[in-house]
Amino acid sequence: MAARLADMLGADWPRRAREAAVTLSKLSDDDDDDLSVQLLADLAILFGTSERMASAAIVKALVAMLERPWSTFARGKPLTELHLSRLLRPFGVRPQQWGEGPKTHRRNVRGYYLADLRPVFARYVPQTADVPGTPGYAGTVTTLLSTSHAAHAGSS
Repeated sequence: MAARLADMLGADWPRRAREAAVTLSKLSDDDDDDLSVQLLADLAILFGTSERMASAAIVKALVAMLERPWSTFARGKPLTELHLSRLLRPFGVRPQQWGEGPKTHRRNVRGYYLADLRPVFARYVPQTADVPGTPGYAGTVTTLLSTSHAAHAGSS
């Protein structure tokens, strides 16, 4: 609609409208990239030394993180397991299933393995001494990490 209006106005407007559309498109892509990298950094913190985490526990811990977009991710609503899966899919990371509990009451759990995420962390997460699972991690414990592990422990 805007392009047709610009064409009707003539002069320099069609070119300007197309340039604006391209610029806005790139800004949206950059925001998505930033959000994905933030998700990966937050996951690196959440996993710490855990070899695997259930999707439900990950989502619960992400939503509880202060000053992060996860509690209002989808038009003011919190991130879900489906959102998490869709955000990780472009990185080639998919949820896996495993059984938990005693053999008589075993239940299937969907979640993620640290081994699947390590290469993605190494490639996309800034290398700092505070992000577990990334090169250079020195074991520094942050308030965020402590809070996240407490949330994870409570959901096990």
